[in-house]
Amino acid sequence: MKLAHIVSVPNSFLLGYSSYFMALTHLIEQGDSEYISTFKELARRPDNIVILDNSIIELKETLNLDQLIKAAELIGAHEIIIPDTLKDAEKTLKTLRECIPEIPTKYNIFAVPQGRNYGEWISCYDEIANIPRVHTIGIPKLIDEWSMEYQTNSNRTRVLQTMNRRKSTRKDKPHHLLGLNHISDLSVAKDYTWIRGCDTCVAFLATTYHYDFFKDTGIECDSLIKNNKLRKESWFMDFTANLSIPGQFLFVQNAIYLCYKGGIIT
Repeated sequence: MKLAHIVSVPNSFLLGYSSYFMALTHLIEQGDSEYISTFKELARRPDNIVILDNSIIELKETLNLDQLIKAAELIGAHEIIIPDTLKDAEKTLKTLRECIPEIPTKYNIFAVPQGRNYGEWISCYDEIANIPRVHTIGIPKLIDEWSMEYQTNSNRTRVLQTMNRRKSTRKDKPHHLLGLNHISDLSVAKDYTWIRGCDTCVAFLATTYHYDFFKDTGIECDSLIKNNKLRKESWFMDFTANLSIPGQFLFVQNAIYLCYKGGIIT
């Protein structure tokens, strides 16, 4: 399992050490030459995987397919996350079926099941997973918002455990964890070969607030994310932030920490 770290545009060069990446379409559309050239170069390297995100979390609504294909062409992305509608299985399935014929075959289709609860979501998952052209399946962190009894692990962690036991889970297709709310997601998913990776901005966010996960032993990833201060819309992700040289080293340390806690590779 691998991590795709989300960083600000000026710090995109920090991603070069990895082999698993996620580019955000709305940032590509802003036209920053360094951001675009960084992902172009990463996409050219053998064995790298570059996923193009539809930016629904950042913009609160997805961009259209034409925008996604244009951005994918610009950076040479390998996979495109198809437009989806948060928590709406019916609209998500409808959009996916409409988009599939329009997507060039050179791109892998990355689809994200949606639903307001486990029943809706797993039904949407089963339909999506059995579409032949769907290559990769995303498991969103919004699962944590379902009204389920909170115990030791997150809702998504427990959904992953349930999926691993299901005979109908398409373990022959790569799965990806969209975003990260709980370290337990990584700790569980690392043992499931059908989960290819996870994207997260947690290491970068912690760095911008000068948290050192190795030194600040009382601060775990989960508590940091739950902190109300970090949930403010204006703070949640500043894509213009530019880390100092010490900040760049701190980011790498925090990224290593997530790998250490999750027992995974970058």
